Amino acid sequence: MLKGVDVSWHQLPLDWVKLRAGGYAFAIVRASCGLVPDGRLTKHLWGARGAGLAVGTYHYLTAKDDPVAQAVVFVGVQPRSFTPAIAPMVDVEDQGLTEAAVRVFIEETEARLGVLLRVYTSKSKWERICGRQATWVLPRQLHVAHYGVKLPLLPVPWTAWQFWQYGIQASPGYPKPVDHDLYDGTLADFAEKPPTP
Repeated sequence: MLKGVDVSWHQLPLDWVKLRAGGYAFAIVRASCGLVPDGRLTKHLWGARGAGLAVGTYHYLTAKDDPVAQAVVFVGVQPRSFTPAIAPMVDVEDQGLTEAAVRVFIEETEARLGVLLRVYTSKSKWERICGRQATWVLPRQLHVAHYGVKLPLLPVPWTAWQFWQYGIQASPGYPKPVDHDLYDGTLADFAEKPPTP
């Protein structure tokens, strides 16, 4: 499996060259949170790509903001000259989110980008927000969060994970704790075109 990190404006300065030399293959970079673009998106994207990492972006979905407006922000901040190697992702965990808001954001974003989103969540948070009957989310890939275990528990209805955020720790190039991920695949998989809706 491949190692990677996910980062936001909190993680600077970050030495991407050291991170790549330390065996990390990919980075997931926050593009926006609610209606606010991440001010360090561009620096992270080009820094990671310049060091040879596969890169993707994500949006932190908030309960207090309109999901369609959030989709507009997320799509709008994607650099036009940057083609991500990893399909974009939505972070589903905010307290107060509803299944309806999650679905509206996902479907609106997909219609605008023309690719299926990945979903970052944990078993407890997804099932609290969307329950156990939300089969509409399939076939979108799962980026599951579950720390300190040998294998993660999966939220229903997924039966497999694509990415796993397994812990928070220091890494080469950034001595403070940062989210660490595994990818169940190879570098060649990142070259494949993301599935369309």
